[in-house]
Amino acid sequence: MPLPLDFSVGRPVAKFAAKTTAGKAINFPGDYKGKIVLLDFWATWCTPCIYEFPHIREAQAKWGDKGFEVLSVSVDRKGQLEKLQKIMASQKVEWDLIYEGDGINAPLPAKYEVTSVPFALLVDGDTGKILATRKQLRGKGLSELIGKHLKQKNRAAESSDSAAR
Repeated sequence: MPLPLDFSVGRPVAKFAAKTTAGKAINFPGDYKGKIVLLDFWATWCTPCIYEFPHIREAQAKWGDKGFEVLSVSVDRKGQLEKLQKIMASQKVEWDLIYEGDGINAPLPAKYEVTSVPFALLVDGDTGKILATRKQLRGKGLSELIGKHLKQKNRAAESSDSAAR
């Protein structure tokens, strides 16, 4: 029996390729070079997931032009795309969404061993390493946490630029 994945801070995230509901090809985390990304697994029936959208929106509004992105993965079953799109529109969700239609048995939730939602990871697009996990990525403090990680990333980039000169 294979060992479970280790989603500890500092560990590498599992890579994947997928398409968004808009048809955009995603290679994760490679497409997010220079950024940090919130990988957010959720479902339309998950009230705590939807409760988090305003916090995610706030973080995206504050940090989106400074290197923060969101990638959502729906764990809804087949036939839920219209419902997903309605919820995303009503919640003013404007980030990429992957929907495979097989619930937690779909390839991505299965790859990440998602057994309950919300499930989120904050990932450095350059290193592919996990910066924060689901417990840290909820509620009103989300935007502050994103800002902290972006500042650390920018300081590290400045240090390496200075060293290269």
